[in-house]
Amino acid sequence: MAKKKTQPPLHSQIYSDIRDWIIENDIAANEILPSENSLCAKYDTTRRTVREALKRLEIDGIIYSQPKRGYFVKRPSLGNFTIENSDFIKNSTSEIRDTKIVTINDEIQQLLQVAPHKFAIVITRVYSRDGQIYGAELKYIPYKRGEPSIENEIHYAVFPDPVDEKTFSFQYHARISIHAVLPPEDVHLLLGCSKDEPLLLIKRLYVTQAEKPISYSEQYLLPSCGGLHGISGYVQNKR
Repeated sequence: MAKKKTQPPLHSQIYSDIRDWIIENDIAANEILPSENSLCAKYDTTRRTVREALKRLEIDGIIYSQPKRGYFVKRPSLGNFTIENSDFIKNSTSEIRDTKIVTINDEIQQLLQVAPHKFAIVITRVYSRDGQIYGAELKYIPYKRGEPSIENEIHYAVFPDPVDEKTFSFQYHARISIHAVLPPEDVHLLLGCSKDEPLLLIKRLYVTQAEKPISYSEQYLLPSCGGLHGISGYVQNKR
């Protein structure tokens, strides 16, 4: 028996409809959107549901609000880019090599808001394509001893990404920085590269909208992986 396809929440549909209307019709910046009342009537729903969709559009930089006036189309920011991996990376595989509990340095303590002498879980993963390893990632997650879900994940090494297809993008965001570095000793051994070969280092910090850190990762990539691609404007939000 075929599974019944699950419908997305109504606020997601409203979000998509408004986003697509703005993009596909090339709506001018500062154009006012339909009022909350008219959207409630159109979708036969509550003001809370409509506001949830509008809030997500604000977070994604598509609209802005003015008190007692309404919501308006925001001018696309061509200086802000959405960065994507190359097709080489997208079509590769990954393997967890190690999972352990460690003490962390001062920089990572501050990023994860972990007290001194506390621990974090570090997951070491390698990326490969056609049998050739081209990248390594060290992911750090704050550790709470005795928490069942974390203990199970340490044992089975099944850490999912904090943001996946079932998690709405407005619940989390990531801060990213990109560097060119020489490989640290442990990464040099994982990749089998020369100590003098520059690598692309991508640092990511995942946090909630309340600015609570979830995880931090350092991803090291060989130049052969094809690098990253960036795009700016509304198209970045059309998923």
